[in-house]
Amino acid sequence: MSEQIRADLCIIGAGSGGLSVAAGAAQLGARVVLIEKAHMGGDCLNVGCVPSKALIAAARRAHNMRTSAPFGIVPVTPAVNPSAVRDHVQSVIAAIAPNDSWWKEPTALGADPRFPNPASEPVLAAQQHLLDEALSNLDDERPDVTDLYFVGFAGDAREDVFRKDVLAAQRVMDERWGTEGRSLALINNPRTLLEAPAATVTNLRETLNEIGAAIDADQDVVMIYLASHGSRRHVLEVALPPLELAPLTAPALRGLLDAAGIKWRIVVVSACYSGGFIEALQDDNTLVLTASAADRASFGCGHRSESTFFGEALFQHGLAHSESLLAAFEAARGQVAEREKAGAFTPPSDPQIFVGPAMADKLRELDRGNAARRSGRSV
Repeated sequence: MSEQIRADLCIIGAGSGGLSVAAGAAQLGARVVLIEKAHMGGDCLNVGCVPSKALIAAARRAHNMRTSAPFGIVPVTPAVNPSAVRDHVQSVIAAIAPNDSWWKEPTALGADPRFPNPASEPVLAAQQHLLDEALSNLDDERPDVTDLYFVGFAGDAREDVFRKDVLAAQRVMDERWGTEGRSLALINNPRTLLEAPAATVTNLRETLNEIGAAIDADQDVVMIYLASHGSRRHVLEVALPPLELAPLTAPALRGLLDAAGIKWRIVVVSACYSGGFIEALQDDNTLVLTASAADRASFGCGHRSESTFFGEALFQHGLAHSESLLAAFEAARGQVAEREKAGAFTPPSDPQIFVGPAMADKLRELDRGNAARRSGRSV
């Protein structure tokens, strides 16, 4: 007896279009049936674009061998082995096929590279909803309480460490520093395209504007944690291929905070050369913590890393246990130095700190309030 299948969407043809729609619909929660009578990937992968371009590539090499005389190279007539050419074409198809059939379920470890395309319509539609929902879920400030808000920004989708780093930091801030309900993570990562709003300058602007409207600007504090690759020009990488995203600079971030009306600011930057962010961000009401000096690289990024050295030391060790933001930084700076020395990472990253004069008093207020909250006393 045949089994009856109930689905929200039936797609006939598993070419590039069918696969894209099926993947997007399935990850949005729809029950999808995908029907293909021949080979997954359709004409483009199996008999069209891919094999034809593989043949053209082989033909170009043969042509270059015949026409090399103008370059001072003795031309030769290549011996063509049709069987070997067919094997070449099939090997190209086989190399692309695993990435083309991205409708398959990811592995339990989440390591499967076959995720929806950030530029596909289902992802773009989901992204706007995700940002709107995240912003609408932020709690308003509480009268007569110094509330702390947290915004994480995992800028580079090409390495999973930044996603892990930001989410770990958010957990610590929610659990230990009372930001639950007042925290949000913007993440560039193929794993979270349909789960979390992307880390773009536009989304960061909207987030800060929303928080700026929700807080008591004279009382509440906003912490921003930026984790990504940085350059010697002090530019933070913002990447979610194939999208073309604007990078983030310290003057741009300063402009976003000013426009949002956020007075009390804590900016933490885990990136190479991040000390270069301090000059543009410093003022009386700002604390800036960076993973490195302006002319130094920082360490811990990479495909095998769970966290950056600085992010792990500051959030997962320092802020997870300390009663003081400044004490947490000093502990993190020492831990990073020890780890770099033990691993022979040179030159040392030399994490930096700037504390605005007025911010020093505000930090003591935050520390006292957080200690009282954890002890169960009235804040």
